[in-house]
Amino acid sequence: MDSAEEDHGPEVFETSDVESESGTNHVEESSESIARDALAPPLDAVSSYESSALSDELTLVDFLGNVARRLAQSGYNVEKLGETRKQKMARIARELEELEKEEPSEVEVLAGKFRELKAGDEKNGDFDLGVGDLFKNIESALKKKSKKEHSESNEVLRLEKRIAELEEAIGSNEDTPTSIRNILNNASRKVNVLYDHEEEIAAVQTEIKLLSKDMEALAANRRMALISSGSKEPPVVPISFDHKVSSLYDRLGEFDRVNTIVPLMIARLHSLNSVHAEGGHAVECVATLDKTLSSLALDMKKWDESVDKIDKSLVEQSEAFEKNAEVFQKKMEDVMSRIDQIEARKG
Repeated sequence: MDSAEEDHGPEVFETSDVESESGTNHVEESSESIARDALAPPLDAVSSYESSALSDELTLVDFLGNVARRLAQSGYNVEKLGETRKQKMARIARELEELEKEEPSEVEVLAGKFRELKAGDEKNGDFDLGVGDLFKNIESALKKKSKKEHSESNEVLRLEKRIAELEEAIGSNEDTPTSIRNILNNASRKVNVLYDHEEEIAAVQTEIKLLSKDMEALAANRRMALISSGSKEPPVVPISFDHKVSSLYDRLGEFDRVNTIVPLMIARLHSLNSVHAEGGHAVECVATLDKTLSSLALDMKKWDESVDKIDKSLVEQSEAFEKNAEVFQKKMEDVMSRIDQIEARKG
């Protein structure tokens, strides 16, 4: 029997008035105010911002913006920093390492061929290619590669340290375009002039002699031309005192430059004089050392001759001693024989 509270009407299913988002397709409206540029590659972004740096002035940073008079200065300041010499060297070394990793070395290629030929030789036992005799140094070269790279890096570090010492001693100016190699070449030429000055001075002396001869010949030809033409030497135009004073006044501007150059030249001449004096002392020291070595050689020769004489005298004395010993032995034998005879007679 059905209950009175039961409803026997048709079933009704309720649905939501809000449509599900999965069934709808959103179409984004196009607008000129929205930027739709493609993203730049990461390498371009790195090249654009690698020289930028954020200043660490924390007093200018206020992200909350709760101080009105500091709102205009809130945030970080971006500065452009140039690449230093150490950073350039590190970047070049890193790029060289990347290039070396990209391209296999000749030793590795030969090692790969060696392994392929060796594997083929092991598979074909009857066919001997002589691979072991042909590539016997490949494995040793592969083992030495790490040591060689380590030695090359040490050599580069040693050269960089030496270049830094030379730059500190000589001095470097980044404004001038001259390189360290040019500075070293100039320094080496100056040192060669200091130590091999005789050849340079001889060449200068020959040039001066030739110029003096040419000047004398020119003066003689000039006098002969004046005599042959019958004209006299041109009269010397007298220079007035005012003209001399004005010419000196015009040259007053050069006096300051000369006053700065002349002390440097004098100091340079003093240094050259000291260098030449030290060179003379060095030559004298070498000559004294040469004389000492020659005297030592003569003394050693005399000692050798005296040792030979002593050796010869020792040999002669040993021979004489042996002869005397033989004579003494004979005499002792004669004495013993006489004693035996006397005892035999008494008996």
